[in-house]
Amino acid sequence: MAILLGAGLMWADHLAWRDDHAGNRMRVLTTPAGRWLATTDRYHLDLELLDGEDRPLPPADLYVMPQCEVATRLPRLTTTLCEMGSVLRVQSTLWEAIVAGICHQDAHAPHSAFAELCGLGEAVRLPTGRTYQLVPPPKVLVTTSSSLDWLDSTSTLQKAADAFIANRVSWQTASVMELVAAISAIEGIDEDTAGRIVADCAGDYSVYPIDAEFLGWANAAAGAVGLPIDLTKFRRFWCGLTEGHTSAVTALLVAWAAKQPDFSPR
Repeated sequence: MAILLGAGLMWADHLAWRDDHAGNRMRVLTTPAGRWLATTDRYHLDLELLDGEDRPLPPADLYVMPQCEVATRLPRLTTTLCEMGSVLRVQSTLWEAIVAGICHQDAHAPHSAFAELCGLGEAVRLPTGRTYQLVPPPKVLVTTSSSLDWLDSTSTLQKAADAFIANRVSWQTASVMELVAAISAIEGIDEDTAGRIVADCAGDYSVYPIDAEFLGWANAAAGAVGLPIDLTKFRRFWCGLTEGHTSAVTALLVAWAAKQPDFSPR
């Protein structure tokens, strides 16, 4: 079974995406009932069932610039984000999001670190060869520290695996704010990383951290016009400006930043 979806931009900058032999991006997506091969040329998403059931489909979010106060207060920012059109993004599993968040936080080379962790996982047959799924939490717990020495803090990954195993059922029904609190309670994971993790797996960017890096993206997209310089004031300004639409507008700005050569959102 194959499914083709289209959008103005397919957001495929997660660590789980990798280049395929045809110059596209690919990753394996896992649902409770099956595994899918996802391939994108940056404008279309092709989903091909590899094994298991074809329902449910892998979860995805479509972000479109809403009609809100941003258009009146920051017209340049609105134009910049609207130029992308609709932005499609597949959700990661919670474990994928946790591992990606830790790699961004603790590894000198996040893409290489994530790839190393996939190399410890299960081989998956593809129509054109094979790839490897991310190492599961139980295996992380029995992996020696020397095998993970390219991470600044191996213990953080192992503590996260332990917490995931213990709490995965209750975390499935937690709100995004509850999940941010639970993940930031894991020793070694800060609140900003927890926010990125939850945005990645839930598709809700209202919990994405509004930090100095984000302020820089907003300034660039808005033409450095009309934004507070002070970070605390900017956070209040952004939340008030995007009220009711914070997730969509924040996601679009992060997606825009991911396209810029000078930025690299985590």
